[in-house]
Amino acid sequence: MRSGFHYVFFMLKAHFYDIIGIETRKGGCMYKQICDYYDYIFPQNIKQLEFIESIKSLTKDELVLDVGAATGNLSELISRKARLIGIDLDEGLLAVAKKKYDLDFRKMNMLDIDSLEEQFDRVVSFGNTLVHLENEETIALFFQKVFAVLKDDGYFMVQILNYEKILSEQIRELPLIDNEQVRFIRKYEFLDDKLQFLTDLYIKNEDTNLEGSIFLYPIKRAKIKELLLKTGFKNIEFYSNWHGEKGNGLPLIFSCNK
Repeated sequence: MRSGFHYVFFMLKAHFYDIIGIETRKGGCMYKQICDYYDYIFPQNIKQLEFIESIKSLTKDELVLDVGAATGNLSELISRKARLIGIDLDEGLLAVAKKKYDLDFRKMNMLDIDSLEEQFDRVVSFGNTLVHLENEETIALFFQKVFAVLKDDGYFMVQILNYEKILSEQIRELPLIDNEQVRFIRKYEFLDDKLQFLTDLYIKNEDTNLEGSIFLYPIKRAKIKELLLKTGFKNIEFYSNWHGEKGNGLPLIFSCNK
């Protein structure tokens, strides 16, 4: 087995070092390997669209912003029911998205969405993107910018992990992703106010491992609610899965509106 390629793996679409303004690559996907295998790790999931529509049905005249569009799988689902703009900072991931889907994808930092001319009926950000932001203050800033680009009564929907559960139960490894193409191991190291997220991606037909790590800000449900209320959001609801059930599961999904 060949191993190596130690890199910072930008888990689930968000790109931490770009967000805080550190230049870490010279164009394209930071490490092209992850662009090639992204859909094997995170395939399109129709349950995400079903969840969005369980909150409120989409209509063709709505405009939705997908923050952290990556290879475009969620964007494509939404585009079946509404108009869509998808943003991501990684050129390599966006290149894959544009190759697969004829949709409006744009390279953009999630903290720059207030520079968009459009106003949106919904803003969605799935795939644990939020916790790649540096700290509570940066997350609060993102919430403010989402509020600014939403139309009155527009919806904001986010999916991360339940970090209160992870921290209190000292969960050090997430469920294994293992299929015909890849095996993906995800572990945590607990630090003072951060989690170090350690990954090991094994590409089976190449007999190659790609290892990496990144720091995450493990924001909890109560703090999320506090920041949303302070921003002006209302009707805040939390869920533990795409079926809209409530509880203390590993996923944490929330919806609210302006």
